[in-house]
Amino acid sequence: MRASGVTRLGLLLLGVAALHCGATIPEPARRPSDRTMTLLARAPAFYAPPGSAITGGETEAMRATFEAVLEPQARVRVHYEPALDLVAASIAETFSDTGQHPSHPLVQWLFWRSGSPALYESLMGGWAGDRRRGRLTLEHWARQAAERLNARPGSDLSYGVARFTEGSRTSECVVLGWAPFDVPAFAKTYAPGGPLTLALRPRSPLREILVSIDEGSAVREQTLAPDANGAFFFSSAAPTRPGRHFVEVQGPGPERATLMLVPIYVGAPEPATPDDFIQSPPPGPADLAGWPAWLASTYDAERAKLGKGPVEIDARLDALAVERSAAYAAGRPPAPTGTESFSAQIAAMGFRPDGFSEDVLAARGTDAVLLRLLRPSARKRLLLSERLLLGASAAPRPRKENHPERFMLVEETVLGSAR
Repeated sequence: MRASGVTRLGLLLLGVAALHCGATIPEPARRPSDRTMTLLARAPAFYAPPGSAITGGETEAMRATFEAVLEPQARVRVHYEPALDLVAASIAETFSDTGQHPSHPLVQWLFWRSGSPALYESLMGGWAGDRRRGRLTLEHWARQAAERLNARPGSDLSYGVARFTEGSRTSECVVLGWAPFDVPAFAKTYAPGGPLTLALRPRSPLREILVSIDEGSAVREQTLAPDANGAFFFSSAAPTRPGRHFVEVQGPGPERATLMLVPIYVGAPEPATPDDFIQSPPPGPADLAGWPAWLASTYDAERAKLGKGPVEIDARLDALAVERSAAYAAGRPPAPTGTESFSAQIAAMGFRPDGFSEDVLAARGTDAVLLRLLRPSARKRLLLSERLLLGASAAPRPRKENHPERFMLVEETVLGSAR
């Protein structure tokens, strides 16, 4: 049985601690400000650059303060990543120009554009007060970073910081990414069919990884075992079709959690601007009840482009999604899908447990769902399968004062036919 699909990119909930002094949280920014686009011209042509594109006394002082206030056990699991300084600076400048934090898909694009191989986890930022207030803010954010790590034993975070002052106002940002690997620098662009190599040293031991590359109408996969030093070395040919392709690294089965996801560019330059769906997302349903149908129609349209038939809505999966989405939304996560008892429940419904998967999406917009469809593993299951049974449900989460509506969208899928 394939375990729950709740992965770093599957749980699309933007974690923001913004300093808006009680004001209503504005809609997220969908594109960087014009000044930020100029800043992003410094982006490197490869991932995991050794040095920061952002220099200056304010940012360096902020980094020193942040590390100094991290609790000791968190400090060894929070790693400075130079590429994330550019992400943080882009967020701080966009916030200074527009008063908006960027959407989750836009932040993940900023990770890729800035050369970070990490998966976006959360950002913390907004207007800072005087220097003393800024220090207290950093202490609060360092505690939040430690809380995230303590909730996920065995995980590591990377971080970048930036402080941007204009006139009498200062905006600052700490951005965090999930960083399971130490990664030497590797290129973003490749010749068609050219050599593609990755060296990945896990920060916590892994017994295997699965590397997937999308090739448009297919997904190429390779399972790797660690070498004697616990590291993984991947060597393959880049796709031959020009354009953007995604490389995904997943952890051991059966969960196959996504650990790294980066685009590479074959026979084409890296675009300087975000995807159209990030800048101008398609309209979503008018209410929560419309999300399951929106999911199905979106998948159907993408599957048709690949010559695949529409998904099949299954009442049993719908009922399961209703039950489990309500539990997630109430803060009472239901039983994990990887247990034997849950496998028996799926079998009793008439399905093969090894064909079942659950994904939990906390999404405010259609762009978050479309971002997920870039993952090779999601494309293989949702778009390239010959037959896909689908059930989904959206349940409202308790609404915080001055915050937009939040909800949990749960998707249950079965590959192939029922028994």
